[in-house]
Amino acid sequence: MNEIFNMKRIFFSKMHGLGNDFMIVNAINQKFFPKLDTIKVLANRTSGIGFDQLLILRKSHIPNFDFYCQIFNSDGTEAFQCGNGFRCLAKYIYYNIDKRLFHVIYTKRHIITTLISKRGKEIIVNMGVPRFNSKPILDSLKNRSLKKLLITNNKIDSFKLVEIGNLHIIFDMTNRREDVKKKKFINFLSKINRLFFEGINIGLMSIVDDERILLNVHERGSGETKSCGSGACAAVAFGIKDRLLKNLVSVRSKGGYLKIYWNGKNSPIFMKGSAKYVYEGSILM
Repeated sequence: MNEIFNMKRIFFSKMHGLGNDFMIVNAINQKFFPKLDTIKVLANRTSGIGFDQLLILRKSHIPNFDFYCQIFNSDGTEAFQCGNGFRCLAKYIYYNIDKRLFHVIYTKRHIITTLISKRGKEIIVNMGVPRFNSKPILDSLKNRSLKKLLITNNKIDSFKLVEIGNLHIIFDMTNRREDVKKKKFINFLSKINRLFFEGINIGLMSIVDDERILLNVHERGSGETKSCGSGACAAVAFGIKDRLLKNLVSVRSKGGYLKIYWNGKNSPIFMKGSAKYVYEGSILM
């Protein structure tokens, strides 16, 4: 009984963007600095809250920025970009903190802007400028054996490394769609993840036509998820860069549809989609 009296109640919101689900904690009006083990407990879908990512909203200490956000994967590792999560965060901010439609949010490594529709049904997120195969990206490899692993062992000759806050490797699986769910291929994906010091998000893209793609995503620290906003942006950027896609593309994942717009080199990429409340709650910690 004494243990309960010594515990602190933390208030949170559970939200999702196309099935990619989040625990959102407003740490502006309550103290919340969870340790790695605590995050893992909260992420457990049987004994905890259950989520793909934990989003902690904090006060901005930088002029002209509205909020600071920390992002943690379900395994406790830190992330620096979360497209679906930012849509949920924008909706949370609008209904609970600030009725302005436009906000600027920053993470440890990234700056994003959000624009929410007047009825709150859809949110547009400026995800920043995609980078391809740049030196910082290549430096994140433990070794340079990636291309050999992909081409020699699995006969995959169409892939790109894309950095958009988080690092993604995108495969064009248009002609190998049947391999996406094979156990052998899933094991192959785990080998790729281990090639990078911080791990990597893996996207499996199939092009339907020049305005539509299908996408499966395996997120670093969370596993396969129903949707991934930054992954959708990375895949579309890949397709547009290689002139396989038009500038406005519909991305279908297990959780639903996103609209992605990119005008090409040195331009920011934009994502448009919904965000849904699941419930409000509190937990003793």
